[in-house]
Amino acid sequence: MLDYIKGTFIEKGDDKIILDVNGMGFSIFIPHSSMELLPRSHAELFVFVSLVIREFSWTLFGFLQKEQKVVFEQLLSISGVGPKLAMNIIGYLSLDVLQNAVLLQDVKMLCQVPGIGKKTAERLIVELKNIVTNFSTLQIINLGSSFMHEATSALTGLGYSLVQAQKAVKKAIDDEPEIKDLDKCLRLALKNMK
Repeated sequence: MLDYIKGTFIEKGDDKIILDVNGMGFSIFIPHSSMELLPRSHAELFVFVSLVIREFSWTLFGFLQKEQKVVFEQLLSISGVGPKLAMNIIGYLSLDVLQNAVLLQDVKMLCQVPGIGKKTAERLIVELKNIVTNFSTLQIINLGSSFMHEATSALTGLGYSLVQAQKAVKKAIDDEPEIKDLDKCLRLALKNMK
């Protein structure tokens, strides 16, 4: 029905933004991780959207990346996963970390997402196995380079939040793309934390 909305970014709340499109204000829920990527107020913003229609509400969920929208809609196809849980998954796990967590059956990583306990994480791993392998728009991560996943887990074990750990590891890998050593990746990621 709707694929995207382009308009003027007015303001942000805890979990949503207001986008003005020709005098109409659209309230759009966005993932937690996208909040810091938003432009300044009154700048133009392009948001991919998914409209979820329930008996008593029509709700827009927005994404700054097309891949996030695709994964959100695939998550909604899983029995027991509603929009709030799907947004939490996308907002707290980058798509590559989600993919690795499912492929490596890392229950602990999924349990770091608000709203996911051990049983839900185990069920999601089973349900997401087929979806994750069919992420056609995502780059499949080589399991041999799972040090990314291990580095993120190590940093969260040290007390850093999942989002902080993911950003630091991603920056370390972006700074040195050929990095293959877990210790070196952790050192660079810890340096990025400061």
